This record gives sequence, structure tokens and C-alpha cells, in this order.
Amino acid sequence: MPLNFLAEAINAAKCEIINKYTGTCCVHATGNYTVFWHENKCLVLRGDLHDKVESDFCIVFDLRYSNGSAVITSQRIY
Repeated sequence: MPLNFLAEAINAAKCEIINKYTGTCCVHATGNYTVFWHENKCLVLRGDLHDKVESDFCIVFDLRYSNGSAVITSQRIY
């Protein structure tokens, strides 16, 4: 797994949950996101879909959104 994918995957997953809840009245939320490499870019899908995507590698993140920021609570690399 290339290191640039890991860095981009972390950023993409955090941006996804932040964008979902920014501008809403939600203060705290959790989410599960699968990030994989497709056609030279990171794609983010909601849920644990590592067994359903066809990619050489993917990462499943468990994220927590709190007051406008995102924290990775766990990650699984496949």
C-alpha cells in the first residue's frame, strides 16, 4: 500500500464525515467509512464494505464527529 494513499484516505474519510454534519444541528455522531483506490483517486463509501469493493487495498475507518472536527477511533487495513 502506498503511503500517499494512506494520507489521502485519512483526509478523505475525515472530510466525508465533517461535510455530512457541517451546517446541521448535530453535535456528536459516529460513522463507518470504507476508503479505496480507484482510477488514481480515493473513493469513500459509507459502511464496512471491504469485502464488496474490488481494489488492491482499502481501509475501513470508524470515525467520531464532535463539534466540527473528526477523530479516527479505529481503522482496519485490507
